[in-house]
Amino acid sequence: MKLGILAYGSLIAEPGKELEQHIVGRIKTQTPFEVELARSSKRRAGAPTLVPVPDGKGCQVQAYILVLDNEVAVEEACNILYRREINCVGEKSVIYNDERQRSRQDKAVVIEKLHDFEGVELVLYTSLPPNIDILNDDSASPAEKASELAHLAKQSVTKETFCCQRDGIRYLADAICHGIQTLLTEPYRQAVLRLVGDAPDLEEARLRIARQKCLISQEER
Repeated sequence: MKLGILAYGSLIAEPGKELEQHIVGRIKTQTPFEVELARSSKRRAGAPTLVPVPDGKGCQVQAYILVLDNEVAVEEACNILYRREINCVGEKSVIYNDERQRSRQDKAVVIEKLHDFEGVELVLYTSLPPNIDILNDDSASPAEKASELAHLAKQSVTKETFCCQRDGIRYLADAICHGIQTLLTEPYRQAVLRLVGDAPDLEEARLRIARQKCLISQEER
């Protein structure tokens, strides 16, 4: 196995059409670095998303290596992964420029490499910088951090994100479904449920928020 992509977030279930056609296998593993729900994503209306964080700020989580066929060169794999990350799947004119991305700051999408990882010669993964400030505040309690994440998740439920299931609550539910548990996953989940009158689960919380914002009728599920 020569080339793979490390998936530890939405990439697990939604690799995108460009990538899907080259996946020939999956290897269950753990991230060799710590991650946390530490980035507010503009592409998800501010929803908290999983990104690598410094040691001690998160934990290693369940992940999968998406093993690619030998027809894909490393450069093209980087382009495909980059396009998927910035929601430009299929736009072949959009290519990854490593030097340019590393020279940027908050918005940078950088593709990192792992060599000889889990029997795969080269494994690529995306790395975006954390940008939720309270998560770096050592004086803030887990409950306070979780409350901020829940607030961001609620704000991320918009007409557009709700319809295409790209809001923060759906993202959290999908991560839990795939066995991903960070230090803040459970406090964050509980905070979301409390926001809407102790909802029984995340899907009901998501529906209640959509009703509050008049995105769906009171009867719709």
